[in-house]
Amino acid sequence: MSDINEAPYRELQAFHRFAKERAWNRHEYSGLFSPRFLAKTGLTSQAFVRFMREHPGHDIYLFHPFPRELSIANHFLELAEMEHPGITAGLDYVWSQVMECRRPDILLPEDAIHCCHCNYFVASKRFWSEYGRFVERFMELLNSRDDGPLHALTPYTLSKADEQQLPLAVFVFERSLSLFLKHHGHRWATVNLAYTPDARWSPPELFPGEDPYVAHLGAEISNGSENAAELQLRRRAAVHTYYQHRKELFKRG
Repeated sequence: MSDINEAPYRELQAFHRFAKERAWNRHEYSGLFSPRFLAKTGLTSQAFVRFMREHPGHDIYLFHPFPRELSIANHFLELAEMEHPGITAGLDYVWSQVMECRRPDILLPEDAIHCCHCNYFVASKRFWSEYGRFVERFMELLNSRDDGPLHALTPYTLSKADEQQLPLAVFVFERSLSLFLKHHGHRWATVNLAYTPDARWSPPELFPGEDPYVAHLGAEISNGSENAAELQLRRRAAVHTYYQHRKELFKRG
């Protein structure tokens, strides 16, 4: 059996312990943020606490760090499949085994409120009481067999190190939160910093000039026929162009 205490699995192990020990039950709201939260979002702890206080009464507060890339996409996993080949099949596998149903689709922009990368969220006991069970079942599935798709290696394209790869489970787990929210519809009151107009927040750029570059791609999408099929193709092409451009910049260091 794979050792999920190995470095690539440490974040998953932290969530597993948090859920299994019901650590969330000791606080009104709780979450686990990686040390890179400040770098990815530009938010201090005081800033996200202020956001929560300005938007009281929600079950879950999402701090999605990469809204620019999703602004040109057709759906939540479009860019993810380019970055981490196999992630869609991995999520299909988890949903069939853990949720025992078909994976939900997160379409953009209509489902944007559910979108969150990096497990950057703070949630109430009410949410954790159910999501904690999902986390436990996910980890049981991960540990149940070595030959399942979750242990396959997939590229980590935001790294400046050449050919860095991580287990697919790392990225599947990260995207599972959004699918879990979509799966349950409007069961929990949700607010997402990235899609709250009065939040007064601008995410850090992943590369210099990302903001105008994505704005240019968005303008090219809008410049043409409003036929739904053609818009979908233009969005798909824009996502591919963005991915290749960003990948090349990261490769240069």
